[in-house]
Amino acid sequence: MGRPPKLTNDTWKNAKSEMPAMPIGLPPDAEDEWCRLSPFLLAVGRVSAVDKQALVTYCLAWNQFARILRDEFSEPWARLYADGPK
Repeated sequence: MGRPPKLTNDTWKNAKSEMPAMPIGLPPDAEDEWCRLSPFLLAVGRVSAVDKQALVTYCLAWNQFARILRDEFSEPWARLYADGPK
């Protein structure tokens, strides 16, 4: 077995920024978050194929958060913030 390659700043600078394909079967809120976040990550060059699992995990967490807000706080919570602070 050899030693793993040494990673330098040049290694990361030369990494190709590309958006991984959105996986099939993401819940609707997770898909929306994927589509919202993708252009920003690409614009700053902060995403590549190796980031797919982290992005999927984040989008699924966002989906759960959005579902909780909708289910648990739908009417009273929405009214509280719809009119702004009093």
